[in-house]
Amino acid sequence: MNRPEQPNDLCADLMALIPAYAIGATDRDETVFVERNLDACPEARQALDDFRELADQLRAEAPPVAPPPALEAKIMAAARMAKPLPAAPVVPAVVARPKTRTSGWPLVAGLAAAVALIVFAVSSVYWSGRVNGLNELNTALARRLAENQSALSIVSASGGQSLGLADAASGELSSVRLFFVPQTGESVLLADGLNPLPQDRTYQVWLLQDGQPVSVGVFGVDETGRGDLLFTAPQSMTAFDIIAITEEPAGGSPQPTSNPLLVGTI
Repeated sequence: MNRPEQPNDLCADLMALIPAYAIGATDRDETVFVERNLDACPEARQALDDFRELADQLRAEAPPVAPPPALEAKIMAAARMAKPLPAAPVVPAVVARPKTRTSGWPLVAGLAAAVALIVFAVSSVYWSGRVNGLNELNTALARRLAENQSALSIVSASGGQSLGLADAASGELSSVRLFFVPQTGESVLLADGLNPLPQDRTYQVWLLQDGQPVSVGVFGVDETGRGDLLFTAPQSMTAFDIIAITEEPAGGSPQPTSNPLLVGTI
């Protein structure tokens, strides 16, 4: 006779499935198991929320490429040069012999060909000038993919931990979270709800050991207030007491130049 599954066993099974479930990679039976038992394990529910938050944060989209500004002007100029088509004569509903009338299609075809040539010429020059930019974008996307994979491995690492950062002034918990592996110091900070900064300002992350700050990197946020920072602490995370975020000049500072905005106890 099989013994009933204990709560600890249930949570362990759920936690093992959460990473795959969060990205829709579980089979039908696994999906049913997770959805039926998720409410019985708050730890698994929190892990699922964390994975979904991470997926939202790390969803990278290639920026849209706009056509050159002069293209519309050239097409409109070509259209203005074309003569208007003559009004079509009224044709009786039933006739013994259809009357022959001049077609406007040669003019339309000529205009279309001219516009096509303009588009082709301008596009050829434009896209040839974009090659280097696209190569740089490809390199940046490959680097971003590697960072995303590293971040996912940190979040799902055995023995990994996470903590939320709070407003340094009010103590209210923010939407900024730190995921880290204590022994190796591998960490990823996921920010949400922060104010976008001017180009000459940045957010800087500090680890404090006995009150002494150590910078681990700078990051910015997009117009929605989202950003992230992947870093490795100079030693085990257990050696540090506090993580803090300050606003600093672009590029960061050797030491904090402003009071912390957010803090968390490690």
